[in-house]
Amino acid sequence: MSAGHRQRLETTFPTASSVVKLLEDLGILAELTGQKTNRVYSYLTYVELPSR
Repeated sequence: MSAGHRQRLETTFPTASSVVKLLEDLGILAELTGQKTNRVYSYLTYVELPSR
């Protein structure tokens, strides 16, 4: 999550990271880059909609 996104949510980096990790564990988000920094995530429901 970029600093700009985190600041708009008015939260700390650890909190934002925890939420993203939880959403990833629940299968709601998928990390696309395989990087440790500057990660890009996809909201899986939108990705799966065309295949329904």
